[in-house]
Amino acid sequence: MRALATPDRGWICRAVQYVLLCALVACSSDPTGAADAGPRSDATATAPDAAMTSPDAAMASPDAAIGAPDAGAGGPIQAVLDQRCNYFERAGLLVVSDPGGDGMRYASLALYDRPLPWQGPPELTTTDCVFFRASPGCACATMGEVCNTQGQCVPDAIFAPTVRVVASAPGGMRALMGDGQSLNGPIDLADSALALRIEALGWVVEVPPMALPAALSRPAGVLTGDESMPGRVDLSWDPSNSGASVYTHININHHRSDGTFTECVAPASQGMMHIEANMLTPLAVSTGLEFQGLEHIRFAKAETPNGCFEIRFSRQEFVSLSR
Repeated sequence: MRALATPDRGWICRAVQYVLLCALVACSSDPTGAADAGPRSDATATAPDAAMTSPDAAMASPDAAIGAPDAGAGGPIQAVLDQRCNYFERAGLLVVSDPGGDGMRYASLALYDRPLPWQGPPELTTTDCVFFRASPGCACATMGEVCNTQGQCVPDAIFAPTVRVVASAPGGMRALMGDGQSLNGPIDLADSALALRIEALGWVVEVPPMALPAALSRPAGVLTGDESMPGRVDLSWDPSNSGASVYTHININHHRSDGTFTECVAPASQGMMHIEANMLTPLAVSTGLEFQGLEHIRFAKAETPNGCFEIRFSRQEFVSLSR
């Protein structure tokens, strides 16, 4: 069995850029995150991501005073663990990850004032996977308008002007500040579980403590066919009772960044997932299929006045597809 790809010393950098940037914006045309809708609405179902610039967002000291915008009469919105947004209803995505595997976690966020108008429901659905095809689009003469999935010109989504994310744990508190496009940076707290507070657009979301899942044991993948004419992909790992999920997102080849992609998610206890050929062939244009690996992941979601907001604690796993 011959490996199609072999990790090299530059993988960590590429994984950060791809998983937390390209998947969110450049490759998927989804600045809120690469893909996210699925046949199920909980974390045992589907799920990648946000325009992110340099990770030099302002970092507050542990004893910084955390003021909050008016959360309204109902108080802060409570996120629900182990549930996630439908991709086409999502206005925001916050990802907490450990890309270097050294225990240093990073937060990256993208948040709009509404779901992106050109994102619609999936074209194909299986037990584990969904396939989204980019809308054909249309010509809009008015500045600030874009074509929605019905071919109508509507106001485009815009980034939230200011956002603050506060991570807290018994060992301290850290705050990241920026806007909906460029908020990202490290969270240097030793505690494994972090509670989060997101303040933006006049509302507050509170996320109960979550920790990054552990590394997967023996993740592997087999491709039937080749990168140009892919058949099915079979992915496997040692089943885990972590309560988390295993997730992958595959964009269309980067030479065609038009928002077409496939994503899959399964319970970590399942130990496997399968991607059928009809969800891979449309992605394998130009230089072929661009599979990037798996994520061991926990989800949470909150319904805000601007749309669904998804939170992920994600550990990336590089996987070489063999055949």
